[in-house]
Amino acid sequence: MVGERVEELDRYKGLLIFLVVLGHFLLPIKDSGMALFSRSFYGIYSFHMPAFIFLSGYFFQQSFVKRGRAASSLFSNLLYYFLCYFFLKTLLYPFDVFCYGGKESFPDYLHESSTPWYLLGLFFWQFACLPLCFFKRNKVYIGKGGNPEDRKEKCYLLLLILLSLFAGYLDQNRRLVDFLALDRVFGFAPFFYLGMLLSQSSFSLKKKRTDLALIAGACFFFFLLFFPALKNYTRIFYGVWYRRVSKEEILPFFQSFPILLRVFYIPFALGISYFFYWMLSFLGKSLFRKTILGKQLSLWGKYSLVIYLFHRPFRDLFLKIGGYSYFLHHERALPVQILFFLFLLGFSVAVCVLLGRKSLYSLCKKRW
Repeated sequence: MVGERVEELDRYKGLLIFLVVLGHFLLPIKDSGMALFSRSFYGIYSFHMPAFIFLSGYFFQQSFVKRGRAASSLFSNLLYYFLCYFFLKTLLYPFDVFCYGGKESFPDYLHESSTPWYLLGLFFWQFACLPLCFFKRNKVYIGKGGNPEDRKEKCYLLLLILLSLFAGYLDQNRRLVDFLALDRVFGFAPFFYLGMLLSQSSFSLKKKRTDLALIAGACFFFFLLFFPALKNYTRIFYGVWYRRVSKEEILPFFQSFPILLRVFYIPFALGISYFFYWMLSFLGKSLFRKTILGKQLSLWGKYSLVIYLFHRPFRDLFLKIGGYSYFLHHERALPVQILFFLFLLGFSVAVCVLLGRKSLYSLCKKRW
């Protein structure tokens, strides 16, 4: 699987970054009591970050192997993510003060619960891969589990997944909270390392599993259909500490063993992710191939990082000028809700088009 290029992945990344932007625009009205907004928001959040992080691990493994698992290359990545995190926190701080009334004189770089957390996640997930640089290997990398070194690497990644699952209990005394976004770092780590494992396996994304996709799609629509009864379980979507999951009105069994809820959530999220990947591939045969929409999705996928870095101020400013107040404080007829949803949809498209540019990407591109 290493080095395999899948055409649909570019478009899929573009779809995911669009859903990230749309999800953040829906965030202020997710609990407004209007089903269109709440179900759309939680439907997106059920899989969009797991899918994005899974692909991050998938592509990182390919790049990591291509560069010979060199420690220098890994440290180069770590420095890049550290600088991007520092830059983004500094950039967003004036908007936080203006839009939300922050009183601190300087950004709090040690605590994070908003957009920049993903950069911290990439930093820590890749930092944990440092021991892989020093595993003894044969001169020729066989791949697909063909030599002992491959099996050692897979065992190490499985160990990281296991440790990250139990790490959700580290904040039982509320000492960490959002310190360095460790709750989300641990909560979403399994998806990153599963992406790495898939990248070096014999599984091919070019071979579509229709049966698997349809089962996952049925689970997704089941979730949307019975959302009111399942809403209290959605806390797990955010990658939070287990103590926060246990406070929700969920089954006593999951209150006592929230780790099992995360274990169940992992295949649920990845299954839904695969369903949308399958759908995009199916539609791509006629709808996206050599069309403006297909090219636009591919472009967004290519420049997904810069869209992610700069999109939040648009939402914050829209919130500040009262763009949501009309819907937050008044009950509105369904046709009006649909119109506003379409407006947010179009606004998200406009933000992606505006930010998905080579000129902006060149400002953030790693140059070493």
